[in-house]
Amino acid sequence: MTINPNTNLTSSEYDDKFTGIFVSRWLFFLHLHIVELILALIVFIAIHYLRQKRRYGLPVWPVLGMLPTLISGLRSDLFELISHIVCQQNGTFLFIGPWFSSLSFVVTADPRNLEHVLKTKFSVYPKGPSFRENVGDLLGDGIFSADDETW
Repeated sequence: MTINPNTNLTSSEYDDKFTGIFVSRWLFFLHLHIVELILALIVFIAIHYLRQKRRYGLPVWPVLGMLPTLISGLRSDLFELISHIVCQQNGTFLFIGPWFSSLSFVVTADPRNLEHVLKTKFSVYPKGPSFRENVGDLLGDGIFSADDETW
């Protein structure tokens, strides 16, 4: 058993103390790295949010799409929110829903687009049997659920 001249500790006690300090510093830096990673993730999401908002009118969140912003718009006037976004996007707005759903759709207020879909190229946009099955009770076999042949 040797004695360290600087302290009254034996070498095994000195090694234990050094190991304890090393482990505590390592744990501190491990926690610091986790905090840095979380902070970097938050900054990345914020930058992504701002870029997507400028491009699409609403931010596109990972996995959830634009749904969180739409739900937050329910607390205020949703019509005003959508109207503002459609005006900002020059009349046509692509809503991107969650990845796990088929909730993506186009909102348009441009009369040229409506004429194209409802009159000029009506046969290019079939509603299909699944649409008629889902809204058949509400719309029946009328003009709003008819495809090219029956219309």
